[in-house]
Order: sequence, then C-alpha cells, then structure tokens
Amino acid sequence: LGALLFGIPAMAAVMLLGWQGKRARLWLVGLGLGGVISLLPLSRLIPRLRTALEGNNSTLFRLNVWRSTIELLKDHPINGVGPDQFLYIYRSRYIVPEGSADPDLSHPHNFILDYWVFLGIMGVVIGLWLQVAFWRTLWSTYRRVRDTDPILFALILGTMGMMGNFIGHGLVDVSFFFINLSFLFSLVVAILIRTHQFASND
Repeated sequence: LGALLFGIPAMAAVMLLGWQGKRARLWLVGLGLGGVISLLPLSRLIPRLRTALEGNNSTLFRLNVWRSTIELLKDHPINGVGPDQFLYIYRSRYIVPEGSADPDLSHPHNFILDYWVFLGIMGVVIGLWLQVAFWRTLWSTYRRVRDTDPILFALILGTMGMMGNFIGHGLVDVSFFFINLSFLFSLVVAILIRTHQFASND
C-alpha cells in the first residue's frame, strides 16, 4: 500500500521531471489529478486501499507507531536503541494503548525515524548526507549525459526513479534496514557511481 500510494508516484514524478524537465509540470498535474480521481474506483477493487482511505487500520497504526517512536527518542535521542532492538523496547515500554492490537513491529515505519532509532542521531546525519551526496552526484552526471549518451541517460533516469521510490515509500514504511532493501539501495548507489565514472571519462 505504501508503494502504491507513495513509492510509485514518487518514482514516476522524479523520472518524468528528469526526462521532460519543465515540460513535465503539466503532465504531473494531470497525473496527480488522475491519481486522486482514480482512488475511489480503485478502493473498491483493493480492500487495503479502502481501509486506508477510511482512516483506519494502516493509517492509524502508522500514526500510533510514530507517536510511540517519538516518545522513545525523547529517552534515547543520541544513541537510539540499536539495530533490531526496536521490537522489544517498543512493545514493552512505549506502545500506546491504541497500538496494542499490533505489538510485533520491528521498525518505526519511516526512514528518518529508522535511521535515528537504529543508529542514533548520527545515523540521521549519515542518512541525510547520503541523500545529499547521491543527488549532487546524480545532477552532475545528468547534465553531462542528458544530450550526449542515451544509454547513460537511461541509467540515470532509472537510478533517479529508484531513489525517488526509496524516499516516497520510506515516508510510511521501511526502506533500508531489511537486507533486500539495503542491497537494492547499495546497487542504486553503485550504478550511479559507475555511470558517473563513465560520464567523467567521456
């Protein structure tokens, strides 16, 4: 559900902007309106989407876990609680009564809170630094290859879309601290670095 509502739209938006530039703005407005209008008929086909739009289950559960995580971070603002410790501390000390129906959560369902809880405040700094470094490198490479190398340009659009998905989906779910997601994140960074090297050598 997080991928459907946040990850895929974010991916599509950044790729469209990268491909069409300023000309993409009208497309984005149209796609945004079309997406909003299509939510009602789609909600009849996808039960999880319907429950989210009605404001229960997934929506309330995330609000509750975020509330609990903020209380946890008030007590552990510098070091967090360490990798794989959220589950035990959350359900034993910080779970709010409204979240008692689902006590077995292993992460805070937000990528910034994930970095903070698992790695401490320096984890947030590192996570933000990775994003800044990624997009600066991507922008530099993008300008080199946009009009000169269609293959490298396609790779840049792909990495742009994947990182957009990482951020969009990560607003409401885990995006890094599972081994498969960490692998994909590292793969995207590696593709960008290699593409940047190719572009710099041309």
